[in-house]
Amino acid sequence: MTLKADIQALLEDDIIPLLHDEVWPDVYAVVESTPVSDGAGGFTTTDTTVESGVCYLKAINRQGQEREVADRLGWSSGYSIDLPLDTVLTPTHTLVVNGRAMDVGEVIRGGEFAYKAVAVVQENG
Repeated sequence: MTLKADIQALLEDDIIPLLHDEVWPDVYAVVESTPVSDGAGGFTTTDTTVESGVCYLKAINRQGQEREVADRLGWSSGYSIDLPLDTVLTPTHTLVVNGRAMDVGEVIRGGEFAYKAVAVVQENG
């Protein structure tokens, strides 16, 4: 092998996988809810995973916000998530990151030189 081929093999086999885990350490799934007739005039929803992969989750506000809704204390926390540029995610989907369901606010796909999509999401409890 040539030196160039050796370096290329080293990058592909050893270095890039290490960087991949550092840059994209989280796992996501895009879930789509579809209404299905229950046969009695109503419907139920069926959740289907339409995409999954790795992402990078970043907290927008480190403190979450507590609020009282219908005599119940709830909380919410905002996040920004880096996703692959070709993601199918839209605000009508639910994004599940590391097993935590999040509501999608907006998906920004960038411009001509974009290498990722960024989603702004909210986790509620």
